[in-house]
Amino acid sequence: MVTAWILLTGGLHMDGLADSADAWIGGMGDRNRTLAIMKDPNCGPAGVIVIVLIILLKFVALYTLVITNEWITLLWLLSSPEHYYRYYF
Repeated sequence: MVTAWILLTGGLHMDGLADSADAWIGGMGDRNRTLAIMKDPNCGPAGVIVIVLIILLKFVALYTLVITNEWITLLWLLSSPEHYYRYYF
């Protein structure tokens, strides 16, 4: 389910988050260095850590919905992610 969740968004949010984490850690306040890191297609250690943490967070969120028998909420989120983003954001 976590894989489907990531594939549903195309992984774009995770890629942007990884780039932001790498640039924030690696740029150290230097604007040119930060922009160079953002343009680099490789993922640094900060980006990998952020991606792993986000995947774990998504897994825990789905697991919590399953063990608390919140199947209706889970099906609602999986069937229409647009509703989720409109409702919570």
